[in-house]
Amino acid sequence: SIVYGGLKNKPTREGEFQMGVLDVSISGFQVNLDGTYSLYGDNLTGSSKIYVNGEKQSTKFLNNARIELREYVLEEGDSIVVNQVGSSNRVFRSSEEYKFNEGKLVLASEYIEPVVEEEPLGDPVLPIDEDVMNTEVE
Repeated sequence: SIVYGGLKNKPTREGEFQMGVLDVSISGFQVNLDGTYSLYGDNLTGSSKIYVNGEKQSTKFLNNARIELREYVLEEGDSIVVNQVGSSNRVFRSSEEYKFNEGKLVLASEYIEPVVEEEPLGDPVLPIDEDVMNTEVE
C-alpha cells in the first residue's frame, strides 16, 4: 500500500507559502541614550532581525513589541527592514521598508532624497563693467 502519494494525495505547489501567521510591522522608533535604537512594532519574535541596507545587524529582542538595533549608527537615507529569519538565515516574513530621515523612520515610498546644494567650483564670474572695457590704454 502507498502511505503517501498517488494522484489523489499528491502535494500541490500552487499559491504563495508564507511562514508565520501575522505580518511584522514597525510603528515607532526611538534613539536611546546609549546610542542604540529601539524599534516598536507588532508581531515581533525572537526571530525578528533588523536589516540595514540589506545587511543583517546585531539585534536584541526585548518583547513582541520592541527590538533594539545595536552596534550600528544610522545615516540619512539608510534602509531599514525587520525580517523574520529562520535558523538557516532564510527570511520568512518582512516588514515594509523604511528610510532613516532626519532622525526618524519614514516609509521608503514616502522618502524624499535631500537636495544637497553644491558650492560652485573656481572663482565666481564677475559682471563686466562696460565703462572699463571701453577705456583706452595709453
